[in-house]
Amino acid sequence: MTRQWRSRFPGLMVVAALVLWGTAVAGQSMPKLPDGLLLAKSADSPGQVTFNHFTHVDEANPACTRCHPSLFPILKSSPKPTYTHEVMAKGRLCGACHDGKKAFSLEDDCSGCHVSE
Repeated sequence: MTRQWRSRFPGLMVVAALVLWGTAVAGQSMPKLPDGLLLAKSADSPGQVTFNHFTHVDEANPACTRCHPSLFPILKSSPKPTYTHEVMAKGRLCGACHDGKKAFSLEDDCSGCHVSE
């Protein structure tokens, strides 16, 4: 692989490695998961939202590629997503699963995600 090719597609190697890693750990023990991620809080938010990987990863099949990078980009060069109910209601970000079918709806109890101070 030439440097020119790598410089034109810097994220491709990371994505390829993630796919291979996700395939390799599928059906094995849980990978080391990142700590909780504090999401940006808007002024009208009913409380802080902390994303916890432990509650979102299937222990029997811990495939990170279900969400990364398609729903949630992980490259440092990727812009951070803006989490709003409007975006999620369109089936993006958390709303891809939290639709009331795959996982509880965004319209359910707010305290499932938002923690009051």
